[in-house]
Amino acid sequence: MRTIRALTIASAIAAVLPNAAAAQHGRQFKDAWFWGSNWWEAKSIDKELLEYLARNMYPRKDYIYWPDSQRPTKGEYERAIRTLGMKVGIDFTGRTLEFEDD
Repeated sequence: MRTIRALTIASAIAAVLPNAAAAQHGRQFKDAWFWGSNWWEAKSIDKELLEYLARNMYPRKDYIYWPDSQRPTKGEYERAIRTLGMKVGIDFTGRTLEFEDD
């Protein structure tokens, strides 16, 4: 009886583990919408999300930014990204960060 109970518990755990692992691996942000937000001013951020945002959601000149409608300068943006990167273990030094110039 103990053996059957142990096998039942083990099989239930084995069935759940792959789903939990898949949920944490290779997250997709393609449908996430961050335009107009000052996400680079975050106090903390997920490492994968930062990589995605730095590649895809850089400041554009034709967007309005909340709360003061001020787009950062390229230098301000790069400093903010490098600061966030240091917090999550990403070194943006020497990497070209996208930024739409005026």
